[in-house]
Amino acid sequence: MTVRSVVHVGPNLLPVPPPLGGAIERKMWALARAQVALGIDAKVIAVSAGDPQEPAPHPEIIVVASPNRAIFGLRSAWRIRREHADIVHLHSRPEIAVTLRLLGYRGAIVLSFNFPIQLPAVVHRVAGGGYGRGLGWILTRVIDLFLPESRYAAEEFRSRGGRIPVGRGAVFWNGTDCPPVQPRNRPERPQALFVGRFVRQKGADLYAAASERLPGWDFVAIGPRGEFHSVGGDPTAVTNLGQVDHLGPQPDAIVARHMASATCLVLPTREWEVFGMVLVEALALGTSVVASNAAGPPEILAGCSAAHFFPPGDLGGLVAAIEAAADDSDDVRRAGQRFVQRFSWPTLAGTSLALYERAEALRAGGRRSPPDDGAAPYACEVMKSPSDGTIDGPTLGAVDRLSTGYVQPSLLAWRAREAAFYHAPSAGAVIDLGAGYGHFTREIVPGSVAVDLDFDQLKAGKGAGSYSAAVCADIAALPFRTHSSVSVISNCVLEHLEDLPGALAEIRRVLAPGGTLQTTVPLTGINDAYLCRRPWYRDMRNHQLSHRTLLPLTGWRELFNLNGFDVVAQEAAVTEGEGRRWDLLDAPLFFGVRGKTGFGAYVRLLNRVPSLRRPHRSISKSLARWILNGRYCNMTPICEYFELRPLSS
Repeated sequence: MTVRSVVHVGPNLLPVPPPLGGAIERKMWALARAQVALGIDAKVIAVSAGDPQEPAPHPEIIVVASPNRAIFGLRSAWRIRREHADIVHLHSRPEIAVTLRLLGYRGAIVLSFNFPIQLPAVVHRVAGGGYGRGLGWILTRVIDLFLPESRYAAEEFRSRGGRIPVGRGAVFWNGTDCPPVQPRNRPERPQALFVGRFVRQKGADLYAAASERLPGWDFVAIGPRGEFHSVGGDPTAVTNLGQVDHLGPQPDAIVARHMASATCLVLPTREWEVFGMVLVEALALGTSVVASNAAGPPEILAGCSAAHFFPPGDLGGLVAAIEAAADDSDDVRRAGQRFVQRFSWPTLAGTSLALYERAEALRAGGRRSPPDDGAAPYACEVMKSPSDGTIDGPTLGAVDRLSTGYVQPSLLAWRAREAAFYHAPSAGAVIDLGAGYGHFTREIVPGSVAVDLDFDQLKAGKGAGSYSAAVCADIAALPFRTHSSVSVISNCVLEHLEDLPGALAEIRRVLAPGGTLQTTVPLTGINDAYLCRRPWYRDMRNHQLSHRTLLPLTGWRELFNLNGFDVVAQEAAVTEGEGRRWDLLDAPLFFGVRGKTGFGAYVRLLNRVPSLRRPHRSISKSLARWILNGRYCNMTPICEYFELRPLSS
């Protein structure tokens, strides 16, 4: 199939003409221009939120301004339908796909998005702030290919009820105009540069604090002091500038000149950062970059020697990363320039055509994933699913090793999925809170110190060699010296505690400077994974599982921050697709009479007849793999892995 015509549809939110605008507008225009250079008939339709704003004319692209986003973009969809294009490429406007299908459009529709996807306000209210299960299902019926800018964008989309079916998703990066490599003019004094909104979410307060720590450096900031659409005083703006020379918003040419002369560009984001386009732009100009390892940038710049990362909110780590960037040689900087050639618009335009052909094949084949013969020049990884019968290696290995300890296939699958995220420090004492028999401890950190309230389980685990020492104690009153441990792990334990703030305070006390807490916690989304949605069943299951605290993803993050922890990393440990299969096998284990269950009797039989253990283990592993193969059936997370570090005092 050959793609001849494309219509790009996206927002025209900012009152400025191209090439200025937000990341979505920039990507839409630049990609269309690169496609025109390849001989594609590319058009751009800018959907205004209010009165139509005619964008500036471009000599190669026909631009149509279309107002009115009400009623799912009916007026905009009608104008798009009249173009009769082979492909409609939506940029963060998924609701228009619904209207296009209702109007009879039969071509392929692809959706590019970062985070969050913009939806009409009425849809957000109906869906409870997310996309909702119903709307997520509808989008899979009208959109052929989903193109998130990063894996993080995909996970955030899924966490809000969106769905990316198997074989119908690909990470499609943002891009930049990569200039030719030129000699650098080094400044007399080392110079750090911040580009973007000077607000706390972007880490502007941390950048200002770093300027006080490095008096021999010049710190420059370019961008608005607040959000784009703030009126009057913006509470998110940072007022204490330290030694930062804030220049305010500047034209692109001025920004590029500052980037080319800076020692390093700094993006100290505290929370989410979907892509970090400014990092790619700086690298393309031969400038090293410093960024927090929050979400997208570590994924996008993995393997780039000119990129230096530090934990979000860690002032000491930021200062050290800036100093390390100053030591980068010219060879390292040139390597960074070569690295970002993959983000050039000509490269991405070629990739987009291959993805369009994939979308057309999906459309023609009833959205069944076409065979991947490896001939298509995919510069971006196609998100495939392990539901084709394969599970990632670490999880599959954990299933085999943990099956000697966990009898229930449901618990075996859950623990194996979690085990893939935990990691042991290279040296130092590790404490495992709520270790129990130590099956999980033996898999992750066999030489750790176990803490639990069940003396019998600790005794059995110590006798089996699961841990080096065992302590029967309450997590809210740990009998350890202050700063005595480099790492604490707490696997699905925090949600059971009565005094959760007290436990977090104790964990923070015993952690050494720079130490980490690794934990997994269930989210409120687990209620949607239960087979029965009735309140009585939900309450019964949560009582059986002893859940005292269930919070959404943002709720856990806020709780950790309020109790003195910064989120260093997080991953979706267990998804709703796995959770539904897990509940199907786990719930029957609790059924019984007067506290005695049929499964308990079966376990006692296994203990008395050792010859039954081998066939049971084989069956248990097969059922666990079946549960894990449901991961991509619905990627909404119901259990999250967090790596936390105490906030600097």
